[in-house]
Amino acid sequence: MNYSDIEKQVLGKITPDRKYREKLSQIIEDLRSKIEKEIQKRKLPVNIELVGSMAKDTFLKDNLDIDFFLCFPTTYSKKDIAKNTLEIGRILLTDAEESYAEHPYLRGMFRGYKVEIVPCYQIEKASQKLSAVDRTPLHTKYVKENLKESQKPDVRLFKQFLRGIGCYGAEAEVQGFSGYLCEILVIKYGSFEKLIKNAQNWKVGEKLALKDDTYQSFDTPLTFIDPIDSERNVSSALSKDKFDLFLKS
Repeated sequence: MNYSDIEKQVLGKITPDRKYREKLSQIIEDLRSKIEKEIQKRKLPVNIELVGSMAKDTFLKDNLDIDFFLCFPTTYSKKDIAKNTLEIGRILLTDAEESYAEHPYLRGMFRGYKVEIVPCYQIEKASQKLSAVDRTPLHTKYVKENLKESQKPDVRLFKQFLRGIGCYGAEAEVQGFSGYLCEILVIKYGSFEKLIKNAQNWKVGEKLALKDDTYQSFDTPLTFIDPIDSERNVSSALSKDKFDLFLKS
């Protein structure tokens, strides 16, 4: 991909270099090893999954969270998976705080990096989910299998562009584009440049998908059907105000 001089400058600032990656990889492996030891102590049949932008190598150098999901068999109760995850997190993380999605999970720090340790159920396909967070490892797997190495800079450019206009992040205080939405948009259009060019023709109520199957209709500013779950709109958190801002930028 040929990038403009400005895009090259931006990529130079937001792309982690080899030394940074090596340091980060060591920290992640150290934390994974410590989680594994705590799991073994409790004799839990749990798979540890690194998820999110770190696992997919689409993270921005100055905007990184390390997200570990502890995937439990569906025979465990929600109470048990939450209890074990919170106990492990409190042992390993500093400044630990309990948060809540569909399960309680722990946020904290490990060697200077923000970390989340989240319980979920081990599933093979989205139709087996017992909670919304169970899909997250499947999202990571999908992006790793479908996003080309050459497209990762394009994802970073799109994320940085959205940050610049205040539209990056699906959390309530932003109501913008999630990281996963950025990734599947690049998968759909092929590059940052083609994505921006196509987005110039979008309008409120735009409907997108990676597959040609018929799909559910959503009353949202932008609909992008989750490629691993046809009943989910990946862009459901995007507000009309932020979508309008994006269209005008």
